[in-house]
Amino acid sequence: GAKEGSASGAAVSGVNIDLAKDINLVGIISGEPRQAVIEDIKTKKTYYVTRGQFIGEYQVEDIQEGKIIINYNGQKYELYM
Repeated sequence: GAKEGSASGAAVSGVNIDLAKDINLVGIISGEPRQAVIEDIKTKKTYYVTRGQFIGEYQVEDIQEGKIIINYNGQKYELYM
């Protein structure tokens, strides 16, 4: 068995840490449509976003109970409360 892909995980986790430095999931508002309350840590601004909206270069792919899914450059990341 060839040992491949052991280093590929490192790059993904690096982006994930950067994501957590940039934006913070503050809360989720139930309703139609469901909204995520996201704080931009750098600018100290708070955004109320629905699915498909962008915060800078991060797109909100999905809003679920207690977490959101962010699409960044085609990669998906989960952000938890």
